[in-house]
Amino acid sequence: MAAKGLGRPDGLAENDRTIYYIVSTRCEMDMGGFNSVFDQLLTERELVYLINCLQRMHATSLADGFSRAHDELRAVQFFDDNGDADKMVSDFDRADGTSLLDAIESEIREGQELWILDNALAILP
Repeated sequence: MAAKGLGRPDGLAENDRTIYYIVSTRCEMDMGGFNSVFDQLLTERELVYLINCLQRMHATSLADGFSRAHDELRAVQFFDDNGDADKMVSDFDRADGTSLLDAIESEIREGQELWILDNALAILP
């Protein structure tokens, strides 16, 4: 879906797009797991947009976590598939069986900050 641009909020106002990406990311993490955010939901451009949204909302630790995930995925050339979308985050699991993004996911889930942004989303300027 992400690779084809289906159901994207490109025509929405900035605040509505912010809400869309934050809520969609939460839902994807709850339903499909953290890796699914990158495998199925967000393109690289959208991931950068989400990071910028989180920075604007002063959700620094979340922005840092997603930025580190972006750096890790960029380092293994996850996004370099020319739109083929044939790579999965699990393709880059470590030799010991841990996921490339396990530590980052733990940090993001630990404080539940992504799930308690609703008050901040409700008062976006």
